[in-house]
Formats: sequence, structure tokens, C-alpha cells
Amino acid sequence: MKKYLTFALALVMSLAMLLAAGCGSEKENGTASTPDFGEGVTYISDSLYYTFYEGTIYSPELYEGKKYAVDGMFHLNTYEGTETVQLFRYHIETDPDDGKEYAYYRGFMLKGGVVPTDLPEKTWIRVVGTVETEAHGDHVHVYLNVESYEEIAAGQEYVE
Repeated sequence: MKKYLTFALALVMSLAMLLAAGCGSEKENGTASTPDFGEGVTYISDSLYYTFYEGTIYSPELYEGKKYAVDGMFHLNTYEGTETVQLFRYHIETDPDDGKEYAYYRGFMLKGGVVPTDLPEKTWIRVVGTVETEAHGDHVHVYLNVESYEEIAAGQEYVE
């Protein structure tokens, strides 16, 4: 039963992403438009960021090998003894233990050596890269293997 529920959740999230893919967060002449990154690249708008994040965590096989353009803030984290470049945003969630809302860091580890490690913390960047996974013991890590990046104007720090 759990397997079917996981599959159904992944299917719903994938459909939501496909339906909303045309709902870009950028403005052009006062109307919403989706930036064009070329064939085969899906732009993850502000409204899709958290759905994309959850999808890659819970059903990485649906995203692996596909190319995405994602906006977020730069963070240099030390993970498992290695400095790891990350892209992140905040998501407000209710803690089940105390019932209070907290801003949780939700992001992606970046590979490829394209994003420099000396950017100021929380610099806004847009990366174009392919989702990759690596098995680590009893869990899987999801990465964006970055092909290109650019610094961009600050965006929406908190996503729903």
C-alpha cells in the first residue's frame, strides 16, 4: 500500500510540475513569461520550487538525467568533511512536536565545479544542470550537475 501511495504522490507532483511549467516567475512587458533555456531544459519557477524539491527527494528516479534551470541563494556548506556548493530557499513548515512554524532550509547540492566557492553567502544564482543521484548507505543524495550559472537579481526567499 505504501508503494502505491508513494507512486501516486510522485505522479501528482509530476503532473503539477508539467501543468505549471508555463507559469514563470519573471515579468516581460508586464506579463508572466517563462525564460527560454533551450530545448530539453525545464525552468523551475518560484511556484514550483518546493514541489520540485520534494519530488527529487521522494521520487528522484522521475527527475534523474533531466535538465532544469533553478534559481536560489548560494550557500557553501561543509558536508561529510567536504565543502559543498549548494543552492537553496526557505520553506515554512509546522514542527509536529511543538506546533510552531519554522523556516527550513530546502536546497540542492551542486556538482560540476562551475559555481565558484567564493561567492558571498546568499548571492542569488540561476543554475542550469542535470539531476543526478548517488547512493550513500541507506539513502540517496540528489545533486544538480551544473553546466552553467549566472548571478541574478534577488528573488523570493520563501517558497510554498
